[in-house]
Amino acid sequence: MHEKVVQEQSEAIAGVHLSFTPYTLGWRANPDEYIQDFSNAIRTYRSFIEQGTVGEYGVRIDVRFRPDIQIGQLTMTELTSGYTAVRCQGYTLVIKSSSVDFPAEGVEAVNVIGNIANIDEKIIQELFEETHGHHYKILGGMAKKGIVLRYENKDGEYYGFASQEAAQHTASRVYYYPQTNSRRHSGVLDESLPFHNSLVHHVTALGYEYGDELPHATHQDTQTVLDVLTAEVVALRPYSPSRSTYIQQEVLPLVSGLITAYENAGIDPRHFFNPM
Repeated sequence: MHEKVVQEQSEAIAGVHLSFTPYTLGWRANPDEYIQDFSNAIRTYRSFIEQGTVGEYGVRIDVRFRPDIQIGQLTMTELTSGYTAVRCQGYTLVIKSSSVDFPAEGVEAVNVIGNIANIDEKIIQELFEETHGHHYKILGGMAKKGIVLRYENKDGEYYGFASQEAAQHTASRVYYYPQTNSRRHSGVLDESLPFHNSLVHHVTALGYEYGDELPHATHQDTQTVLDVLTAEVVALRPYSPSRSTYIQQEVLPLVSGLITAYENAGIDPRHFFNPM
């Protein structure tokens, strides 16, 4: 049926949206079969993918990952020199404010993946003097500088950290949820996007802008994306075994499966880097 629609009724298609997701019974029961089914689907719409557009809404293929949520005790500690530390499950947020009642527009902060036992003035100075945007190592953790904002939902207030890398189009966001009367458990949600970030890093490393296709991409380029993710697994392991395991078990298999689906469908590798 789908082939017939593509061949005879393409002008009636408003758009195509396909999701590669671990929530399906197919992925849970037989990943190889699921990958082949997805490959057949994108092969059906291959002409639209290669054209880059169809109808009003175009073509969109996305990958959905399970959230990296950790439930555990969240503590807030006032530090020296007017700083506050929020800790939860191996994550530490150091806020440039004497309390969590900071201005609505946000304040400067550093998010650390890993356990820092004692945060003294020397550590604080080192954290906030660091200027580059990528993870840097510090005394038992991997840190990123950015800003923290206060949010509120029906369960109460929570805090969201975003790194300084927005200009580079990469995403590192971590949310801290204190326990409240209606929020029974405190926890931390790491909403950084390792797959997206690996694509951006590879494209920009080759001298292209974010959003560009790689016109001469080969299967080696898609393999490099897997290599970047694998390197992140290794780099994080000494500081956060849980985050390292999450990327290894939840991100890498899906990305590898998507690459296989593209290859089996005969899709040119350059389309893998198209942020459609």
